[in-house]
Amino acid sequence: MFKGKNKICVILVSAMLLLGFGFVMNSNASLDDKLQNKHQEVGEIEKKIEELEKRIDQKQEEKVTLENQITILDTEIEKTQTQIEKTQAEIGRLELEIEKLQVEIEQKKREVVRQKIILGEYIRLMYEYDQVNPLEIIFGYNSFSEFLDQLENLETLENKGQQTLGDIQKLKDELEFKKGNLEGKSKDLTNLGDQLSFEREELDDKKDGKENLLVETGEKEEEFQGLLVKAQEEQQIANQEISAVEERIRKQFEAQKPIDDNWQDVGGTDLAWPINPVQGISAYFMDSSYYTFWGIQHYGIDIPAPQGTAMHAPADGYVAKYRDAGLGYSYIMLYHGNGLSTVYGHASSCSVAEGANVSRGQVIGTSGGTPGTRGSGWMTTGPHLHLETRVNGNPVDPMNYLQ
Repeated sequence: MFKGKNKICVILVSAMLLLGFGFVMNSNASLDDKLQNKHQEVGEIEKKIEELEKRIDQKQEEKVTLENQITILDTEIEKTQTQIEKTQAEIGRLELEIEKLQVEIEQKKREVVRQKIILGEYIRLMYEYDQVNPLEIIFGYNSFSEFLDQLENLETLENKGQQTLGDIQKLKDELEFKKGNLEGKSKDLTNLGDQLSFEREELDDKKDGKENLLVETGEKEEEFQGLLVKAQEEQQIANQEISAVEERIRKQFEAQKPIDDNWQDVGGTDLAWPINPVQGISAYFMDSSYYTFWGIQHYGIDIPAPQGTAMHAPADGYVAKYRDAGLGYSYIMLYHGNGLSTVYGHASSCSVAEGANVSRGQVIGTSGGTPGTRGSGWMTTGPHLHLETRVNGNPVDPMNYLQ
């Protein structure tokens, strides 16, 4: 009676489940090939960037000359151009990954629909069994064994129905996971777009820096060496000034603390990044290559940032000093209590007044560092923030404090 219909039904719904898989598999295979090509492209660009970084490191081990400095700037420009190519390739790769996820999501949706149809068919068949007349059960089969086979078919249908219900739930879970993955990749794509804009700005700043250096030196080695000596002296004066200001402010607040209930020390707490380190760190605390090249110690970290990037207070604090040196080395200094202070070098502007209190996240000024621009000084090869942290006047590694 029902056994033949059952087999035909199972065959039909199975065929429905497989329908359209060929197209999806072909689409995924094509996208996989494109993704593989993008992976290879990104890998080749990364190798080129590594080679350029090695060239820069080698040049920084050599004597400081105008020619060497121009070579470094040219290599930095080429590196930034290559980084832009890499970001564009990564955007292309991410777009392909998003397209593949969208195809897979549509596939999962179709699978859910097909499994629901199968489940519905199983339920319908079991309902038909429930409607069978007892006399039909007795006289509808040629033998008792055939009747038992049919009962076994009914149990199989029930098991298949339960299995299909479980498959549907699993498919829904996978669908939600892929949707979440798609949302994450969409955010990554937006971030890469922002990074690409950042890199293009940085490229323009580095080109301007090279031109400014050539103009200020008149392309003469003796002029460059004179500026270098002046910059070294300026750095030493700034370092002495920072130490003196820090000591004076620290003693001032230590004296006020017993009578000033409004002042709360925040020294030793985590510091927020004053600017987004989207390009990482270009020079670390006490970087040996910095001393080899410039002849002075590197008391902070350098964070690449386009000229004029807003700088934010990393914690509540007090504006201890703003040194406006024109085209020389300018900086902002904040005191945070418990002997902790922070310094922001190559500041192109300051938006807070000395003696003012600032809140965590408040804009305190803008970064600089492009050679020949306000606040940069001459010990710089491109736009960045030089960030220092000091405890009781002594330079310490900012990476120990940054979140």
